[in-house]
Amino acid sequence: MIISNDFNGYSLGIALASLASYKNIPVFVADNIDEIKSTLKSLGVKKTYVCGNIEGYGNVVKFESIEEINDFMISFLKQKFGKVDYIVMTPIL
Repeated sequence: MIISNDFNGYSLGIALASLASYKNIPVFVADNIDEIKSTLKSLGVKKTYVCGNIEGYGNVVKFESIEEINDFMISFLKQKFGKVDYIVMTPIL
């Protein structure tokens, strides 16, 4: 998961953070993809989930809104567990 180092990236990243736990993937916060590109390459990253105004790496799934993330997470949880008993949501002030 790649999160842009700004308020928008943080807001989206907080909403998507549980995905990193479910998928056992690292979370990177950066101003520019070049800051982390060598690390992503050395880890063998093939797909990135991107929050905010930053480029992705490999196959990219980019999120533009909290609503988009909520819909994605509900769908992901239904696929993973067959149902959704609850979902964690974090308000951003």
